Amino acid sequence: MEKISSSNDCFKDEINNEATDVPVDTDAIDSSSKIIDETFFCTKRNFCIVSFILVSLLGAAISGSIVLAKKATSTPSKTKNNLDTNSQNTIASDSESSSEDNVSSGDSVTLDKTRRGTILSVLEPYFRSDDEPFPSSLLQAEAFDWISDEDTWTISSSSIAEKDVWLERYTTSILYFATEGKQWKDANLWLTDHNHCDWKGIECNKNGQIETIDLFYGSLSGMIPSELGMLTMMTSLALKHNQLSGTIPTEIGTLSGIETIDISYNNLTGMIPSELGKLIRLDSLELSHNSLSGTTPLALENLARAGTHVYLGRNFDIQDCNPSILICP
Repeated sequence: MEKISSSNDCFKDEINNEATDVPVDTDAIDSSSKIIDETFFCTKRNFCIVSFILVSLLGAAISGSIVLAKKATSTPSKTKNNLDTNSQNTIASDSESSSEDNVSSGDSVTLDKTRRGTILSVLEPYFRSDDEPFPSSLLQAEAFDWISDEDTWTISSSSIAEKDVWLERYTTSILYFATEGKQWKDANLWLTDHNHCDWKGIECNKNGQIETIDLFYGSLSGMIPSELGMLTMMTSLALKHNQLSGTIPTEIGTLSGIETIDISYNNLTGMIPSELGKLIRLDSLELSHNSLSGTTPLALENLARAGTHVYLGRNFDIQDCNPSILICP
C-alpha cells in the first residue's frame, strides 16, 4: 500500500511540475477575451439591428395591411356610390332621350291618328254595319290605308262639307284599286296629291262634287265597286269598252240624280238589278254587249215606258225582254 501511495504522490508531483512549467501568455488570453467580447457585442448588435429591421418591416406590413383593409372597405362604397350615380345619370339620360323620342314620334303619331281618325269617323257611318266593322274587305282596307297614310292632299277650301270631300276621295280611290288602276291606259293624276276633281275622267260641279266619271276605253279590269253608290251627286257614269267582270252592283240604283249609265262592251254577268228601275231621271241605260242573263226586271220595263232608252242587246241569255219598249238581244 505504501508503494502505491508513493507512486501516486510521484505522479501528482509530475503533473504539478508540468503545469508549473507551461508558460501562460496573458496578453493572448486578454486579446482572446477582447475578441470574444467584441464578437459577442457585434453579434448582439447585429442581432439587435436585424431584430429592429424585422420589427420595423413587420410593423410596416401590419400598417399596410390596415391601410389596404381600410381602402378595401371604403372603395366598394365609393365605387357603389359612383355606380349608383352613373346609373342614375344613365337612367336620367335614357329617360330624357326616350322622352324626346316619344315627344317627336308622338307628334308624328298624333298627326297620323288625327288624319286617320278624321277619315275613319267620316267613313264608318256609311260602311259599318252591326255584322261587320269598317273596313270590312281587303279592297276597303287598301283604299282606306292609302287615303289615310299615303295621300298627302288636304282640304284647303271647299263649299261642301268636309265629310263629303273625304267620302268622294275614298270612293274614287276604291274605283282605282277595284279596277286595277296600275294597268289603266291613262291614269293621269290618279292617286296623287291633286284634288280628285282633277283626276283623269272625273268632272265636278261648281261646288266641288263629282258629277261625271268617264273612263271608256281605259283598259279597266276587275269589278265595278259597290261604293260608287255613295257618289250621290253623280249624273253620268261611263265605263264602256273595258274588261270589267262580275255583276252590276245594286247600289248603283241609289244614284237618284244620275242621267246616263253606259257600261256596255264589258264582261259583266248575272242578272240586271231591279234597283235600276228606281232611277227615274235616267235618260239612257246602256248594258249591251255583256254576258247578262235572267229575267228582265219589270221596273226596268216601266222605266223604258217612261222614256228611258234601255239597251240590252248582245247579252248572254236575257229572258222576257219586250222588244216593243226595250232593245233586246
